[in-house]
Amino acid sequence: DNVRVTVQHLRHGGVLQYPIPGDQLTVPVPAPALSVAVNGIRGHTPCDVDVPESYGHCGFRYDADATPTVTAVSPASGAAGDEIEIIGTLFDARDPDNNVVRVGGAP
Repeated sequence: DNVRVTVQHLRHGGVLQYPIPGDQLTVPVPAPALSVAVNGIRGHTPCDVDVPESYGHCGFRYDADATPTVTAVSPASGAAGDEIEIIGTLFDARDPDNNVVRVGGAP
């Protein structure tokens, strides 16, 4: 599968445990750490991501067990404009507006 990903740096931040900067309180690891979120939700899929950085490479492994999954759709058929119910697991209960479904391009 050919996948194209666009990355946009939104914010560079840090932690301050006054008066000590958070980077002085971290545990040293042999490689940089990376966290991936899509629309504010941690992304999970069975693939590896390698991010080249000026200080080396940063690896990340998605977890397929944390991927939202559709288990049923009801009704099985209908007319344009009909409301449908989508049943599944691991949808965003914290912010239901993040659960967006498009059928034929229409929300």
